[in-house]
Amino acid sequence: QAVLPIPRPFTVRLTPSPTSGRAPLTVNMTAEVSNNADTSLYALTYNFNCENGGPEQIATSVNAIYTVQCIYSKAGNYKPTVLIEQASLGTTSTTANIRVGILPGGPIERPPR
Repeated sequence: QAVLPIPRPFTVRLTPSPTSGRAPLTVNMTAEVSNNADTSLYALTYNFNCENGGPEQIATSVNAIYTVQCIYSKAGNYKPTVLIEQASLGTTSTTANIRVGILPGGPIERPPR
């Protein structure tokens, strides 16, 4: 009976591009796993939460780099996250920062008198 090695601990980096802009803003979120065991034995499950009100994006891949798109339609500061799981034996997560502004020519809010 073959014994599979236990995956080593791994780390993940989440790189958004761009990190800021005007709404609606489309951001490519790239997760990159390092210090990883052989992904031919243990696939990675990527769970992206864009924090934009939409559903989480979940994918399983043997690639150590995976990219999804997040669309931000409202101005604000966002902290998208990615959680990576490998072979149900290890998980790690990280966050990024996104800043979204409003379109020029939008309504101007005036302070009350």
